[in-house]
Amino acid sequence: MKNTIDKTTTNDKNAAAFKLSPKARIVPKNQRLVMPPEAHEPRNIKVRTNIHFDLDILNYFKERASLPGAPPYQTQINAELRKIMERDQGQDQASGLKEALEQAARSLQKAIKFADEAEVVPKRR
Repeated sequence: MKNTIDKTTTNDKNAAAFKLSPKARIVPKNQRLVMPPEAHEPRNIKVRTNIHFDLDILNYFKERASLPGAPPYQTQINAELRKIMERDQGQDQASGLKEALEQAARSLQKAIKFADEAEVVPKRR
């Protein structure tokens, strides 16, 4: 018997290894540099910078990022800084007040429920 030679070339094997996922879409060359208008908003433009944090702060965010489903630590730091910025700009005042009132209402409801459920029974001696 003759030894059969594998007719599959290395190029064919490499091509088979790089199959596109079902979610992949082919974008025509003339549309590859076209970006939607919202991509040009400052909140969607990422800028590389060099910043020094205290080690405990960095460790805190990295630990939070290690939890399952948590965003990366840089994203978390950005979100916290955005909250501060919006609060300082007054954009978040109304929603902050609403949130505080809702939290106070929930606390009152819990206190009322606890008072209604608690039966005060005098101790017998």
